[in-house]
Amino acid sequence: MATLGLVFLGSVAWRQLGTSDEERAAQSYRSARYCMLGDEDGAAMHRLRTRVVTSDLDPTHRDWPLRCGPTLQRLRGQLDNLLIERREACDDSVCCPGDTTCDGLARLRDEVDNAFAFSVYPKRLGFDPTDFLLAGQELGFETGEVPDGGPKPPPVSEMIAPVNMKPLFTGEYLRLLTDPDGEDGLDLLFYEHEERYTLCRLDLSRQAVARCRALGENIPVGLAGEILAGEDGAPRRLYAQGPGTGIGGWHHGVFDVAAGRELTPVAFRPQGGFVWRDGTTSWLGMEPPMDLWSVFVQPTSAPAPPPMPLALGEVSAGPHLVHDTLVWTVPKSGGRHQVWVRSLDKRDDAVTLGEPEAIGEITSPDQEPDFELCRTKDALALMVHGRRSRAGLQAQLYFRTDEGWHDPVPVHVNARRAGFTCQGATATVSWIWGAEEKPIGEVTPWDTELPAVEGLYHVERLRCRPEGCQRNAASLKLKRFNKRSRYVAGDLGASTVVMWRSPKGDVRMKVAPLEQLETTDSTPLFDDSEHDGFGWDLERDPIFGRAGTMVVLASRQSEGGLATETYAVVVDARGKVRPVQVETVPDDT
Repeated sequence: MATLGLVFLGSVAWRQLGTSDEERAAQSYRSARYCMLGDEDGAAMHRLRTRVVTSDLDPTHRDWPLRCGPTLQRLRGQLDNLLIERREACDDSVCCPGDTTCDGLARLRDEVDNAFAFSVYPKRLGFDPTDFLLAGQELGFETGEVPDGGPKPPPVSEMIAPVNMKPLFTGEYLRLLTDPDGEDGLDLLFYEHEERYTLCRLDLSRQAVARCRALGENIPVGLAGEILAGEDGAPRRLYAQGPGTGIGGWHHGVFDVAAGRELTPVAFRPQGGFVWRDGTTSWLGMEPPMDLWSVFVQPTSAPAPPPMPLALGEVSAGPHLVHDTLVWTVPKSGGRHQVWVRSLDKRDDAVTLGEPEAIGEITSPDQEPDFELCRTKDALALMVHGRRSRAGLQAQLYFRTDEGWHDPVPVHVNARRAGFTCQGATATVSWIWGAEEKPIGEVTPWDTELPAVEGLYHVERLRCRPEGCQRNAASLKLKRFNKRSRYVAGDLGASTVVMWRSPKGDVRMKVAPLEQLETTDSTPLFDDSEHDGFGWDLERDPIFGRAGTMVVLASRQSEGGLATETYAVVVDARGKVRPVQVETVPDDT
C-alpha cells in the first residue's frame, strides 16, 4: 500500500481587499463544511455517511470527497496564518495562557488535517465530522450559509437511522419468541432472565406499526417460553417458566396473554401447543410420574379432561405439536427416518386424536430431523429437514389439505440455510449462495481485519404446491464487507429481496422480480453500528417473511452504551422501506 502523503499549501497569507483574515477563514470553513457534509439538518456522521454511500453507488460522484481537498488546504493555510499572529505574543509555538480563540484555531486545524486525510483516503480513521462542526461553531465560523462557487457535495442517500425511530425493546433479551402462524402481522415476545416479558404486535397490513407493552409481573420469566400456535382469531396463549416451587425449583404454566393470568399449571415444558378460536388450548408434554408423552387439553370454561397418552415406541425426532398436528420420526436402517403425523380433531367442546399416519421418509444419517411449518390459504405446509452439510440441505415438503396429506415433495437447497414462507396458495423456499468469491484489492500479512470480498451469487427460489415445486434462479455480482458478513435472500411474493453489507459498511438491498434482480440498482438500507446505525452481523437479530413483506430486526447500543435497543424495519415487494412506528401501551399490572 502506498504511503499516504499530506501536502498543504503552507502558511501563506491569503489577502483579499476589504476582508479580514478571520472572515476569509470562516468562508473557507463554510465551503469545506458544505462540501463534506452538505447543509441539511441531522447528525453530522449520518450526513457524511450518506454521501460516502452515494459516491460509491453513483459514478458521477466518484471524485468525492477528493474534490473537497483544495478547499481544506486553503482553510489549513489560513488557520496557520491566524495561529502565527496569535502566538507571536508568546513563544511562537504555543497559544498564550487563557487565549481561548487561539486554542480553538489549533483545535479546528487538527480537525481540518483529519478531514483532508479522509478526503484523500476515505478508509482512514480519525475524522469525526461532529468534532469538525463543533470546532467551527466554537469559533463562530458557522452561520448556516451555503457558499457560492465552492465544490458541491453529492446528494444524500436515503438511509433510515435510529435517531428518527423508536425501539421495540430496550434491554439484553435472552430469547425472542414469535407466533408461528400469523398471516397479516407478527407477534414478537422479548424477555430477559427473571425480568418481565415485552410483547410487540406488528401490524403489517397497511402501516408498519407495533403496539408494545410489558406483560404482567405474575408471568414467570426463566430460561424457556413459547407462544402457542392457533387458529385465525384465536386468543394468544403463552407457555412460561420461571423460578418457583415446582419440580427442580421451577414453575411452568400456560397463560392468557390478553388477561395476564395463568390458565393452568403444567408439569414440564411443552413441545408445542395449539389454541382454537373459542380459547380451547392444547399442548404436548410429559405426564408424571411415568413421564409418558401425552396431549393435554384445557377447555375455556369446563374442567380439563384426562390427558391423552401417546404410544410412540422408538422415536428419532420429536414428538412435536406443530399447529394442530403431532409430528415425529421413527428410525429406520441406512440413516433413514419415517415421518409420522397424528391430527388433533375438535368437534364441539371435545378434542380427540386422529389415527397415526406415516406420510414419508427423510434421510438424515448424522443428526435428527427437524420440522418447520407455515400455512397457505388452503393448506398446511410442513417441511422436514434432513441431512445438512456444506453441500446444502435435503428436505421433504408435505402438504395437508381438506383431502388429507399429499405425497412428499423433495427439496434440495444448496446452502445451509433457507427461508420458508407461505403466501396465497404457495409455500416458498428461497436462499442465496456465493461462488467465485475472492478478496477485493491487495491483502497484506499485516492487515488486522478481514478484507472485503466480491463474487458471483446465486439466488434460488422454489414455489411449491401439493402437486410439486417450480424452481427459478438468478445470478448477480456483489461486493461484501467480508467473507463472514451475512447476506440473505427472501421472497416478497411478486419480488425477491437480497440484503448484504457493502465494503463501505452500510447494508444494501436489491428488490425486484427474480428475473430482473441482476440489473436492478442497489439501494442503501441503513448504516452500520460503527457509524451511528445498526448492527447487521448479529445472529440474534432475525429476519421474518410475513404478509408479503420482510421484517428486519436491527440492534444498536443505546446512548451511553448501557443497554441494547432493538428496532424493526419492513420492506415490501415494491422496495418501499418503512421503519416500524412503535406505540407504547400501558403495561399490564
